[in-house]
Amino acid sequence: MGDEKTEVRISSDEMEAYITLHEDAETEYGLKSILESLEKAGVRAGIDEQKIQSVIDRQIYDREVVIAKGVPAKDGKEGYFDYNFDCNFDNKPKILPDGSVDYWSIHNIETVVEGQVIAVYHPATMGENGFTVKGKTLIGKKGRELPPLKGKGFERSEDNVTYTATLTGKIEKQGERIAVLPVYEIFGNAELVNGVIDFKGDLIIHGGVEAGMKISATGNITIDGVVEPSEITARKNVILRSGMLGGSIVAKGDLSAKFLENVNARIDGNIEADVFMNSDISCRGKVHLNGTRGRIIGGQTYGVEGIIASDIGNSAEIKTNVAVGMDLESAEKIRELEKRIQENEDYSVKIELGLAKFAEMERTQGVSMREDPRRVALLREKVKCSATLATDQSQLKVLKRESELSKGAFVRVFRNLYPGVCVCIDETRIYNRQQQECVDVIRRGDKIVLCRIEEDAVS
Repeated sequence: MGDEKTEVRISSDEMEAYITLHEDAETEYGLKSILESLEKAGVRAGIDEQKIQSVIDRQIYDREVVIAKGVPAKDGKEGYFDYNFDCNFDNKPKILPDGSVDYWSIHNIETVVEGQVIAVYHPATMGENGFTVKGKTLIGKKGRELPPLKGKGFERSEDNVTYTATLTGKIEKQGERIAVLPVYEIFGNAELVNGVIDFKGDLIIHGGVEAGMKISATGNITIDGVVEPSEITARKNVILRSGMLGGSIVAKGDLSAKFLENVNARIDGNIEADVFMNSDISCRGKVHLNGTRGRIIGGQTYGVEGIIASDIGNSAEIKTNVAVGMDLESAEKIRELEKRIQENEDYSVKIELGLAKFAEMERTQGVSMREDPRRVALLREKVKCSATLATDQSQLKVLKRESELSKGAFVRVFRNLYPGVCVCIDETRIYNRQQQECVDVIRRGDKIVLCRIEEDAVS
């Protein structure tokens, strides 16, 4: 039997047990009697007999001492993938210490070769069971397994651990889906003898482009050398590591270029460049002229979300137009679309009422009206009206998004805003008559004002 003078306490989570010995001349404590007291209290596991003996030998009285500890359960680790490629890209070029811009630093294509291991799966691990001081088993859960990778352009081993590329190309990762896609590389210049280049995927030209070329790709287009007057169209980004002399660029993504001279560009994303010279630039995002050069000279540049440059115009006062925000034409287009959508929605209601009348006639007269020419004509009008509505609503959604993004858009000039520059914000414009330095051109109410840039913005 246990010693009545041994006080036993168990923690609420049953992970620790304590004893308290009380000094009593009539009681002689021993390991066996204390163990019996623990057993009587329900303590059956994790008992430290050496600790108990130490308490007895040192005659530790009237003080609670931990003499048993449980072991917590450990859950297993979740399965995870090790990826042997990098898809975290920054499309912005690096600014070098001397203030120049390194367009060769832009990296938005990761390539793999056939047979390359692109991912390795590490399976989930088993959990480790624990126990309480009362001997209750605590179950450690097994880690959660991840589903196999989905996608194309690769295969996985029979044990579902190793993933290997089945072709050479560009690798992309979106969530847990991986795709290895074809990449067309031209090692040298793109010349007229190559014919029209129209590629489904990413295109890399390791040289320049001869005048008169037409180049298009459903992915990114990267060109290392100078592009002579040509037509470039990309469903994603365009990177011109050198620059372009004439021609046109259309991109659904971003544009990065060392310089654009006499170029017509329509870009849905943002633009990063050094110099615009006598070019017609339209950008649905932000326009950023980088580095020590960072100039817009001549032509017209429109950036919905804003324009940042070191210099705009030049000392010869060349006519230069820059615009930000929602222009008058786009604002009018929004109003026109809203009016047309409302008219077509009203017309659609009338068509539905007409079709309902034919349905009522069928029900009351017991005669099929399905082939009635008037009903057929109404159905055709319904299809036509629905198609027009869908197109207009899609256009309106894009324009309204631009309108939201354009709110508060401004032009920032870090060095010189020269005379001869016209700045337009929304439908309001101002002609600069005097050379200005370090200014923000912003709209306040129905006026455009020039404000000195704060020092922290300049630095």
